[in-house]
Amino acid sequence: MAAELARRIAVAGGAGTALLALLRHAPVWLACAQGAVVLVALRVVSHLGVAAVQRSIDLDRRVPSGDPRKEART
Repeated sequence: MAAELARRIAVAGGAGTALLALLRHAPVWLACAQGAVVLVALRVVSHLGVAAVQRSIDLDRRVPSGDPRKEART
């Protein structure tokens, strides 16, 4: 679910960047290139974020429920 949301956000960011470049009267090839760069960058960042969250969930499941390391810190 998080990966799908991250992909959609990356696509929207890339398309939005390309549209904004066209509104600034940039050539079409340049707008496409800027949109592609933003799309790739957002995909990489979102992939790293999803992987970090998934790893955190996996590590949290390994700790027994009565373990003091799992208790909330106040």
